[in-house]
Amino acid sequence: MSTPRLQIKQIMVSFAIRIILVIILCGPLAFNNVFGQSPTKEVTIKYMQTALKGVIGTEITTDYFISEVKFDGSEYEYYSRKQPSYLGFINRTEQIPWHDFKKFDEDHKVDERITSVTMIFNIKVEGDLITIRENGEHWAKVDTYKESIVMLVPNEKVESFKKAVLRMVELAGDADPFK
Repeated sequence: MSTPRLQIKQIMVSFAIRIILVIILCGPLAFNNVFGQSPTKEVTIKYMQTALKGVIGTEITTDYFISEVKFDGSEYEYYSRKQPSYLGFINRTEQIPWHDFKKFDEDHKVDERITSVTMIFNIKVEGDLITIRENGEHWAKVDTYKESIVMLVPNEKVESFKKAVLRMVELAGDADPFK
């Protein structure tokens, strides 16, 4: 038969073991949330890819639909074509200079589903606009140099997408560390 003192000791040991088990199992989750650990670059890019692909199938101008979107963190392009042919265009931005991000311009609703998010940079961003013929061949390419990039995003993801953009800027750091 155990004494009350022994029973209390067993209860305390059992309780301590449970607390330690909870800390071991849930600690990493709590640690990340408590100390505000930010998403990694890979997680941020994956989120942005998913958001950008949410506009596929949407009409952006009369009879022109977004049929493909690509984003890898440094390059963005979308392919818009006239249904049911291949006639269309590819709008591509190469080497997004996250470290030279200046600000967001005013958002514009393209339609009831899509908003264009415009990012302004301190430098000119290189890109191109490729026109595609009915048979699918590339017909004309125009190099573009502009101080902004427009990305098409589903309306419900605009604010979180902007947070992801700011995270990419943060991850890029400053181009001039001695500024």
